[in-house]
Amino acid sequence: MSLNVSRNNIISIACRSFGFYFLLVLTACTTTIKPDTVDDPEREWSQRQIQLKQILSWKINGRLAVTNKAEVWHLSVIWEQQAQQYKIHLSGPFGAGAVQLSGDQFGVSIQTADQTHYAQDASQLLYDNTGVQIPIESLFYWIRGLANPKFTISNQKLDAYGRLKKLSQNNWNIRFKRYEEINAIYLPSKVFIKQNNLDIRFVIEDWLISS
Repeated sequence: MSLNVSRNNIISIACRSFGFYFLLVLTACTTTIKPDTVDDPEREWSQRQIQLKQILSWKINGRLAVTNKAEVWHLSVIWEQQAQQYKIHLSGPFGAGAVQLSGDQFGVSIQTADQTHYAQDASQLLYDNTGVQIPIESLFYWIRGLANPKFTISNQKLDAYGRLKKLSQNNWNIRFKRYEEINAIYLPSKVFIKQNNLDIRFVIEDWLISS
């Protein structure tokens, strides 16, 4: 099915108000408590990666601010993941517009108010139908505080607790601005992502991890 369709049906998810920076002051629901610093952050990071890779099912609620030179979008996000299957619900302010991405290892669909389209690439499908550019496939890793193993890592830096502080991959610069303790493991609650003139700020307000 052709993906070359009009964006007018769902362009209402875009919010171009000057209030973009409200996202910076949002706080997550979980209380932030700093862990003890570690003697060897690299060794701690190696152990953390094993734990983080085992997290394959979750539900998160959060907010995205996506801005480029011309537009700003404020989006509410509900991301449900069960192993390789996922549903990502994106809605604009006050329910002004919504789309849902549903995917697995075989492909992905996007559902709008009156249409459904299919593709192999979630990020491209979202962009083709909404104009919003978000690296969905890499976010699967970044929201857990991991690097995407498909891409080369550069400029990686750990914090004093053995957690990712920043890295660069596939022309994206990722900064992990805040972590929250969820089920005895620290997960990102604020992630800033930048590529050229595109800036993405993701605040995760609620994590629910499934076994």
